[in-house]
Amino acid sequence: MKSSPFKNTFKPSSKSYLTALVSNLSYVELLSLKGKPYEKLAQWLIKNENEYETAYLPSIREIAKSLDTNDQKIARQVKAIYKDIIELNNFTPEKFVKEGQHLCYISFDMMNDNAFFGLGLEVIPRAGESFFFNFMLPVLDSERFTVKNVSYEIDNGKLWINVYMRSENPNLYLQLLKEKAFLRGDISWEDYLSNTDPDMESRILKLYDNL
Repeated sequence: MKSSPFKNTFKPSSKSYLTALVSNLSYVELLSLKGKPYEKLAQWLIKNENEYETAYLPSIREIAKSLDTNDQKIARQVKAIYKDIIELNNFTPEKFVKEGQHLCYISFDMMNDNAFFGLGLEVIPRAGESFFFNFMLPVLDSERFTVKNVSYEIDNGKLWINVYMRSENPNLYLQLLKEKAFLRGDISWEDYLSNTDPDMESRILKLYDNL
């Protein structure tokens, strides 16, 4: 598994971290909270699960006031909780799978930013389908993605399901040409999985300019 599950080129806001956590409190509950600097905050978020919706989130200031502390401390702790969830997922993604779900290793790609997350899904998504996952807000500044490709592999008797996501709306005609180019050996596997930048698009269109 990757040691660096994500990279991003922008500075996330405290609100994006808070949105990701409040919308996915089951992930917070997976953490070992005892003795952690954010123990009281995590317990407060879990306790108030039914009080807030993503349409109206408590502000960092409101939470700080409830816990009798300062804004800066809460902002740091919200970020720390998120990063610990990412680390837990990186090393033990099976904890994020419920009974009846398939463990899918999802790669998210958005411009120059990317992320990786192991997620339990009841239904395996198909190429071209939309995928909503707001836990990615702090690392990709986006929560809507499109399934680019799904691959399966067997390793030592274990099934691995790899799902590749992108933030852009797919050009289905260009995708068909890209698949044809890969099958004919005109582009590599890495090219096939990567985003179709203008140079790649021009290259593929020139291969089939007689269509």
